Amino acid sequence: YFQAITVIDAARRRQEYQEKKVRAKKMIALLRIRLTMRERNYLTASVLISPSQSPWSVMFARQDDSAFMVTVSLPVREYVLLAAFARHYEVKSGPGKRGRPPRLQNKNNVLACLLHFYTAAVEAKTLCELFGVSPATLSRVLKNAEKALGYALREVPAARISWPLFCEQKRWAASVTLKEPLIRGCFCVADGKNYAVRAPTASDLQNAYFNGWLHAVKGPGTTAK
Repeated sequence: YFQAITVIDAARRRQEYQEKKVRAKKMIALLRIRLTMRERNYLTASVLISPSQSPWSVMFARQDDSAFMVTVSLPVREYVLLAAFARHYEVKSGPGKRGRPPRLQNKNNVLACLLHFYTAAVEAKTLCELFGVSPATLSRVLKNAEKALGYALREVPAARISWPLFCEQKRWAASVTLKEPLIRGCFCVADGKNYAVRAPTASDLQNAYFNGWLHAVKGPGTTAK
């Protein structure tokens, strides 16, 4: 009796696994079709909001740390990166200059658009709607802004990747303990790597680890210092 239940349960899990694979393949196929489609409908500058009235302009005026972290992944006090960025990003046309005025004349909006592009999983059309730029302008702005940001980061000492001094380790560890009293002596955490581990023998635990995507049981490789 128990052997029959085990066989039926294993067959059911295999069927569920196959169904998940089929759904995943269908989803991938639909995404590929979506990417190959050329749309005749597109955004133009005339239907978009003015960059001076964009959502980011409103958030920048409020100077709220929470809004800054969600949008550009930097607190207000660290947004001094804008000063270094402004020295390297050049607006080649505008009032008093030859050529058609660019849609994004404010370098603050340019930097915020680039940082939001890096840190948020959004489509290009969403960035166009948020910052009030057309797709062609967005592509050109991001290309030039990436170069300017690369030069700017070399001038910002806080942008360097370096191991913290012992006094900094103690200060960070104290901040961690203040927020999480059960954690002591930890000043940083490195995450993002999963390692294959031995699968548990109990079927219930195996099902708990299995999610239909990984081909083996994985354990998080989180390292705390």
